[in-house]
Amino acid sequence: MNENKPRELLGWRMYGYAFGNFGLMLVGMITGSYSIIYYTYVVNIDFGYASIGSSIAMLTMAFSSIIFGVLLDNKKPGKLGKRRPFILLGLPLWVLTTILIWLPPDKPPESLGTVIHWPAILWLWGLSFIRALSRSLIMISLSSMLPEQSQTLKNREDLAYLQTKLMIISSVFSVGIPMVLSSLIDIDTSQHWTADGEFAFIFIFTASLILTILGSIFLVTSFFAVDETFHKHLKFEKKSYSEAFIQIIRPFKDKEYRKYLGMRVFNSVGGRLVGISVIPLVGFVLGRGKTEAQASFLFLYYPIVSVTSKFLWLWIWRSIHKKTGSDVFKTYKWCMGVYVLSAAAEIVFFWEYSYELTLFLFYVTFGTMLGAMYAQNMFGPPILNAIVDEAAVKISLEESTQNNEVMKDQVVTRISGSYYGLINFSFSIGSAITSVIVGFVLSGNERNPFVINAVFCSMTVFYFFSWLLLRTIKVKLE
Repeated sequence: MNENKPRELLGWRMYGYAFGNFGLMLVGMITGSYSIIYYTYVVNIDFGYASIGSSIAMLTMAFSSIIFGVLLDNKKPGKLGKRRPFILLGLPLWVLTTILIWLPPDKPPESLGTVIHWPAILWLWGLSFIRALSRSLIMISLSSMLPEQSQTLKNREDLAYLQTKLMIISSVFSVGIPMVLSSLIDIDTSQHWTADGEFAFIFIFTASLILTILGSIFLVTSFFAVDETFHKHLKFEKKSYSEAFIQIIRPFKDKEYRKYLGMRVFNSVGGRLVGISVIPLVGFVLGRGKTEAQASFLFLYYPIVSVTSKFLWLWIWRSIHKKTGSDVFKTYKWCMGVYVLSAAAEIVFFWEYSYELTLFLFYVTFGTMLGAMYAQNMFGPPILNAIVDEAAVKISLEESTQNNEVMKDQVVTRISGSYYGLINFSFSIGSAITSVIVGFVLSGNERNPFVINAVFCSMTVFYFFSWLLLRTIKVKLE
């Protein structure tokens, strides 16, 4: 390996690295969003308590991301590398808890309404905490190594495009499977003691088991795809834990990073609003006033809208990006602008329409919004990597002396964990707070079409502020 040449992820190594996040997302969206629906409508506990489980997971990921990020930065490279061994370390617990979360050992007895049943509630909360801990370790290991593994803008853009395509594929499974299930049962009578409830349990458990096994294979693939032998050419200086954790403060001193951080917070809130409310939206907003057959088809229609619109708009935004001369910021701003407008257009569903017009409006408004939501992942990672690079250059100049030149690579390997850890922290905090608030807003209003659509449409405000912050970020991409 030529140490003077920028490192790139090429060929099977690019795919192997991308498969790591793909493995996490393949089942993560089901557990992250549908577990609330499952515990509310099937296990039959109150929506507010079910949503707390999601908030526990998000808060755990938030704080553990910072801790793991700093610890990984301060980890001395070993025979297996610096960060990649932690992919395998977190894998067993992630697999076990992802499967067990669907198996509460004690469910509430038959009841006409949802109840507070502590055995099932504590099972959900406990496994959400443990699963989030292991998932956070894997995620921060993968994300924080990216500035070290991919060091050219072209390679970072190619990788972001590949990861976006894989993210779309994972969403087809993770969101499509619950939607297909919802089309096969009556969500109003799907409590665990009913035939629909038993079918829901078997269906979602089997699907989750299969996807978890596939996800594990992809994560192991990512471990072997990453090469961390370059660390043996870098000088490593281990710091005390107190010194290492002081490093958390440094990213906050970076003005452009703070803007990016704020943008991610607003994005996380908007995305969480979509994730929590989309299934109730399809069932109780789009489906109101429709026949049972029409309402059931809506759940099958959603995956069709999802996969076609995401890939269509990915192609459109990729083409637009090329026409702008690969100007990341310009295309990103346009993409976020369309995102805001299409999110605002969801207000049309406060009114009822004919079945055919409902299908058309949903495809146009929601499909456009989904396309922009996923396409933006082509532009965010290269910007964050550039911010880390600029910070590393600045620090290397500050620390270099006439007799001791500090290389940028040395700095990247000891700050990327804190930068990515804080990004995951902000994303998770935003999602956690949103889950709690939405949980209690929808508690008792789980079937109220006006409240559900109001929650769904509120994402527009957060995406608007995210777009405003994006317009102020200035960083050199090269």
